[in-house]
Amino acid sequence: EAQINALRKAIKTKRYEADYSRILDQTLLETFIHTGLRIAELCQLNLNDVNLEEGTIHVQLGKGRKSRKVGILSVLAPYLENYLAVRSNRVTSERLSFFLNRRGTRLKTADVTRRLLKLSKLANIPITAHGLRRTFATYYANQGKPLHLIQLALGHSDIRTTQEYLMSDEAQV
Repeated sequence: EAQINALRKAIKTKRYEADYSRILDQTLLETFIHTGLRIAELCQLNLNDVNLEEGTIHVQLGKGRKSRKVGILSVLAPYLENYLAVRSNRVTSERLSFFLNRRGTRLKTADVTRRLLKLSKLANIPITAHGLRRTFATYYANQGKPLHLIQLALGHSDIRTTQEYLMSDEAQV
């Protein structure tokens, strides 16, 4: 929790050339933390995959070419709504893509990795997209969410894989 808050603070205090970049970083971080999406799944999202009214994100052809739906928690929804409001100002040839880079084209995994690396250095906390995926699993397991629901959200076919994602520290033990 302390590390996540440090990352959030780093985004708030970092100097950005445009508000769009700050809002994009916030939305990416919160989406990773509250959905557990893989980086490629996040980058492949299209506008019609994110349904704020229904409260779902449809991951199409994730790992293993399997599709699934992930819920949008009430804590994540405002970030997605705010992002969509500034996204609409981007001139783009890829109108279907959900996440756009500053040039208005689909965000690539390398773009997200680069953004997370900059944030990692700024907050002095080592983070990766996969680490944030593990954070999602651990956070919600610690909140008492059933493991089989976390497994479904992560798109794991074997519950043992989900169990391996859970991180614990000495204080928890």
